[in-house]
Amino acid sequence: SHIQEVAIRNRVDFCAIRVIFDDLNFSIPKFITDIIDENGEIIQRKLLIALLKKPTRIIYLTRLMKYYLKSKKKLKEIGFKLSK
Repeated sequence: SHIQEVAIRNRVDFCAIRVIFDDLNFSIPKFITDIIDENGEIIQRKLLIALLKKPTRIIYLTRLMKYYLKSKKKLKEIGFKLSK
């Protein structure tokens, strides 16, 4: 909302689009939220420890990556259409 307010004040067109990729069938695993810092960056040491403790978590990471890449692709498509 802050970006929108600045855009309106400066008379700049603004459009926000969000993609939600954790639906009813897939939620972001709890261990993922535990390995992310306040800036949204993955703490690699914590990720490695989480995977060593429970190697099957790689399945969840693979699924999460699949959803993420699909969402990213969709956002690019929408962005391209909006820029025309």
